[in-house]
Amino acid sequence: MSELALHGGPKAADALEIPTWPQTREQDRENVLDALESGEWCRNNGNAQWVERFEDEWAEYHEAEHAIAVANGTVAIQVALRMCDVRPGDEVLLPPYTFIATGSAITALGAVPKFVDVDPETYNVDPASVEEQITDKTVGMVGVHIAGYPMNFDELLPVLDEHDLFLVEDAAHAQGTEWRGKKIGTFGDVGTFSFQETKSSPPARAASSSPTTNCSQSAAT
Repeated sequence: MSELALHGGPKAADALEIPTWPQTREQDRENVLDALESGEWCRNNGNAQWVERFEDEWAEYHEAEHAIAVANGTVAIQVALRMCDVRPGDEVLLPPYTFIATGSAITALGAVPKFVDVDPETYNVDPASVEEQITDKTVGMVGVHIAGYPMNFDELLPVLDEHDLFLVEDAAHAQGTEWRGKKIGTFGDVGTFSFQETKSSPPARAASSSPTTNCSQSAAT
C-alpha cells in the first residue's frame, strides 16, 4: 500500500478537480440581479414574485401540491413538525446518523427525540428498529435520506401506517432522488429540503411504493 497523501504520498484527487455545488450559470446571475434590483424579496409587500416562482416550480418538479420556502433546512423541519401537530412530551423517532438540526428541531417544540438504529449498508433508518422503538408516546418520525440515497419506503411505510405515525422526510441530502420512479419528499406527510452548498448534488434512483401524500416542504439556505 502506498504512503498516505497526508504523509507525503500521492494525492487521489486535487481539490480543484472536485466538482462544487451548486454550479452557477449566467442566467443564474441575471436572476439574482433581477430579484435584487426589484426590491421585492419577501412576502411583506405582497409581491414576492421570485419566492412564489421558486415554490411553484419546486412543487411542480416533485408533482407535489404545495411547496413553502423558509429560511433554512432547520426551520423547514420545525415547520413540518408543527404541521404534524407535535406537542411537548411527544416522542419523535429519528436516526442518530444525521445533522444536529434533525434532533434540535424536535426539542425546539418541547418534544422528545428517540433514536432508532440505522442500516449499516445504507446508513438510513432500519425499519425493524423503528418498530421496536415505538411506544404509546410515539407520534411520528423524522427520517433522513443520507448522501442522496433514499430510505427503504417498502419496509418503512407499512410500519408507520400500522401505528398511525406521521413521517417527515429530511431530504436535505437528496434533491432529485427517486424511489420507484417517484421523487422523495412526497412519500411522507411532509418533505423538507435544504440548498446549502455542502449538500449532496447527484440524484439517486432506487425502489419504492406509492407516495402517501403530495405535500412538499422546501427550504433554501
